[in-house]
Amino acid sequence: MGALLISTIARIELDDDALHHVFSVIVTKLRRREPVLLNWTDEHGMPEFVLVNPTTEVTATYDDHDLGELDPHRLQRLMVQANSNAGLCLDAAMERNTG
Repeated sequence: MGALLISTIARIELDDDALHHVFSVIVTKLRRREPVLLNWTDEHGMPEFVLVNPTTEVTATYDDHDLGELDPHRLQRLMVQANSNAGLCLDAAMERNTG
């Protein structure tokens, strides 16, 4: 399990593969100087949202040094979410289904 650290606002645990894909999407958006809305469900089942902008510090920490390759279909699906009004759902990012 890796972790996505968003400034001092949030720490979200994701498996390394999901984190690798999510972090890639976030970095792409921020390099374009575009904000990205992230949403997830906390440990109590409550929805959480954070709007990450290009000045927000975002860090990914991984458990495994071998991250594997990025799946272009999964990246495309996550980027579509990131560009939507609802934002990038980290819960859905954990799902490996590329369909």
